[in-house]
Amino acid sequence: MGTILKALGSGLFVFVLVAGGLLFQKGYLNPETIQRLRGGKTNSLAITELKAPPTPVTIAEKMAARETELEAREAEIEEEWKRLQMERKDLESLQRDAQETLDQVTAQFEALTQEQDAQLSDWVKTYEEMKEQEAAAQLGKLELEDQLKILSRMSAKARAKVLEKMGTTADDAERVAAILKELLRQTG
Repeated sequence: MGTILKALGSGLFVFVLVAGGLLFQKGYLNPETIQRLRGGKTNSLAITELKAPPTPVTIAEKMAARETELEAREAEIEEEWKRLQMERKDLESLQRDAQETLDQVTAQFEALTQEQDAQLSDWVKTYEEMKEQEAAAQLGKLELEDQLKILSRMSAKARAKVLEKMGTTADDAERVAAILKELLRQTG
């Protein structure tokens, strides 16, 4: 009987070692408990020192909680997506409005430019039809910028005659030189 007890004792010892190793490997046995066992502080394991393996109920509860979190996050993402879609539509509407306004302003600008161009052409024709002395006198009263606009559109022959009549005094000659310089700068 002694040999049987010895065999049972050593078999039990091997079982405890293997079971302990498995418990430790799976994380059910903590390092403090093992240290106490090695130090001889206790001969048996306290049930409270072992971690309980996860039960199907705890796993299901964790999964349900995680699923709830994910559903909440999905709802947040869905709301954010809807908000972004609305903002995109608003931006597209603003872009269309801005394009319409730009088109209107461009059309008005072109119409105004054409109208000013027609008025300037009319003034150029008027100055070309005047006698050179009168045209020179009238142009002399205008600002340099306006003189340049009119003279630059006149025919070369009419412009030469008017400029000749404008440069009768030293001051006039200086002014005519400035006009010619600016005309050359604009064309060259």
